[in-house]
Amino acid sequence: GGLLADVSGADAAVTSVAGDRAHPGVIELATGTDATGRAGVRNAFNGLRLGGDQIRFSSWLYIPTLSDGTDRYTLRSGLGDSSTGEFTNGVFFRYVDNVASGKIQAVTRNGGTETAVDGTTLVAATWYRCELVVSVTGALATFYVNGVTIAAISTNIPTIVGREVGVVAANIIKSVGATSRTVRIDRVDVAANLGSVR
Repeated sequence: GGLLADVSGADAAVTSVAGDRAHPGVIELATGTDATGRAGVRNAFNGLRLGGDQIRFSSWLYIPTLSDGTDRYTLRSGLGDSSTGEFTNGVFFRYVDNVASGKIQAVTRNGGTETAVDGTTLVAATWYRCELVVSVTGALATFYVNGVTIAAISTNIPTIVGREVGVVAANIIKSVGATSRTVRIDRVDVAANLGSVR
């Protein structure tokens, strides 16, 4: 169904910004000035059931300013079923400063029950390639940051009818503070039926 912008709150926005030679075509998500403002890019419906083909998702993310106690936000990127809060079902990356000591997490959620593994400590103003692969049977989700494996999770992967997910290129949701916070997205890839290709 294609990817759509999804925003809420004063001055929240999804806009294109200047990239560079390595990262052209950059989109910026801004929370705006509301303490609960949000911005995201996702497809319009949850129609992807895991466990029938190998699914690979990857996105390039750039965080100009890290989340903190003054202006806190949660960033998610991957496969999930919501644009307004925590996914009930999904396989995705998540970051917020007051969870896992500010490390990006690899997360699976099935019917609201979660498995989370702490990964890399993020640094502001750095590009990260976040990639996840769900196996053909849906029994294993493997997560990579900049090509390095951070987790291999075999629990709480949603594979049953009624727990389908959508593609969430990125979603940033504010929970504290009145200063707009942003995340930038470069390339997003989603592919299915890849056989043995990582």
